[in-house]
Amino acid sequence: MKQIKNMKNIRKIFLICACLIIYVYYAAAMLDEKPIEEYDISSGFGVDLYRDGAGTVKYSIPFSILVFKGENRQYSMIKTGEAPTGAETRQNRQLKTDKQFLIGSQKIMLFSESLVRYGLKYNADIQFNNTKINDRGIILVCEGRTEDILRYKVKGYASSPEYIEGMIKNSMANDFFSREYTILNMYVRLDTEGRNLVLPYMKISDKGLEITGLALFKGDKMVNKVDVEEGKFMNMMRDDDLIGYLSIQKNSDEFMNFYGNTKKRVKCNKVKEGYEFEIIIDIKGDVIANTLYKEFNGKTKKELEETLSKDVEKKCSEFVNKMQNEYKLDCLELGMYAVAKYGRDTGVDWNEVVSNSVIKVKANVKVDKVGRGAY
Repeated sequence: MKQIKNMKNIRKIFLICACLIIYVYYAAAMLDEKPIEEYDISSGFGVDLYRDGAGTVKYSIPFSILVFKGENRQYSMIKTGEAPTGAETRQNRQLKTDKQFLIGSQKIMLFSESLVRYGLKYNADIQFNNTKINDRGIILVCEGRTEDILRYKVKGYASSPEYIEGMIKNSMANDFFSREYTILNMYVRLDTEGRNLVLPYMKISDKGLEITGLALFKGDKMVNKVDVEEGKFMNMMRDDDLIGYLSIQKNSDEFMNFYGNTKKRVKCNKVKEGYEFEIIIDIKGDVIANTLYKEFNGKTKKELEETLSKDVEKKCSEFVNKMQNEYKLDCLELGMYAVAKYGRDTGVDWNEVVSNSVIKVKANVKVDKVGRGAY
């Protein structure tokens, strides 16, 4: 009994000590708390690169800052730091503001094309070493200056980064966009053998802010870009579990729209001449609009599945041909599968190997539903 009583006392002492530690921790944290109006809270930021007449590199990093006023009102303003290095822009920017910067809530991070053509590794390292940054924030490449994008006013939004975040997220549900356009995935792809970075590309057009395609990277440098349509089929072969629309159109009166989800498999084999890859794409979804077929039955459904499958195979093969002969890049990250099967750290240039490999594409489209009108 005495032993049991001692054990109970020990537990009580342990519980009291734990409560005291927690109390002290949160009490100390509360001392550093300030009203939200006393912080510069970033909704997004950009990185621009310039060269002066002597060719010296200069960085400009603008932040879109949310300003909070009474009665839940908010608006945005731009605060920019400029310096010979990315890290020095922080102290330059702080000289122009009376508040502490909070960047962990940023929704997007923009890189100007001039910066990514020069090289992304240095800036990626800076962001990686910053423990306060939001690693899940979306990253994009833009035409022109990032500051112009951040300053762009969108009706109904406090800042353009909030609008851009919505553009990317909804493109994931409609245009076969990947979910991998994040800061965290940038770190992974820049430092993993057999992988290449791809990022959304946007600009200010006469229609406003617009996503016009995808930027292609070799290492940490952007080397090319593709439009949205071409990028759609690249993504089907590159990523898994994507969602979007496929269409068949004979003329303005005869067409069919299909909304589906993709699953991808890759087979890799080493042969004497190099490597052979087979990409199998399974797409399952629903017909959402149809004036191409007067009625749906087993025969027309099979015909539609075959037509869609051949169309996907044709467009994917066209991209593979362009990738191997024009871009000369492993945009599909096929090197990753060879590394996983045959070993890493071989010193192989996978962009060159994949450009000279045999790549076959097989598509299997399955129609699940044909709409409420097809009865």
